[in-house]
Amino acid sequence: MEVANCEVRDLKFDINVLHICPKPDRKFRLKGKRSGQETKGRKVPLPAIFMARMKKLCSGKAPRDLLFPNTVGGIDTHIIRRCKSIAKRAGLSNWEDFDLHRWRKTGATRHHEKGVSVRKIQAWLGHESLEETLAYLGVVDAADEISQEQVNNGALAEFV
Repeated sequence: MEVANCEVRDLKFDINVLHICPKPDRKFRLKGKRSGQETKGRKVPLPAIFMARMKKLCSGKAPRDLLFPNTVGGIDTHIIRRCKSIAKRAGLSNWEDFDLHRWRKTGATRHHEKGVSVRKIQAWLGHESLEETLAYLGVVDAADEISQEQVNNGALAEFV
């Protein structure tokens, strides 16, 4: 529902950020009572090239217009169905498994593999607990190859 409720004004083109925030008039709220996210929302950085494309898409739209409306301009409750249809037309063999949650998880995992801190990823995803993010990323083994490489090249290695 975060995607379905995104409005043009949520895209901060000058800093390449999407501000995911509650929309009481649309009856959309966020979880996150402990972190304050429920009222303030959260900010997620997006690639500059994507934001440039979104800026083109949004030209001529009003700030409160939805980014991905249904055919009559309202909230599209079939975004996952549309994703599957696009994946099928693209010839992906696992198109039935295709959904926005998989994109979200893949994006988080790729950021983590490139060195983005788990705490930053936790904030971007809006998870309340670090444990939730670690489980989401599948981080369970501190002895894996990537962890060892990071430790061997890390700041403390020079003191050994």
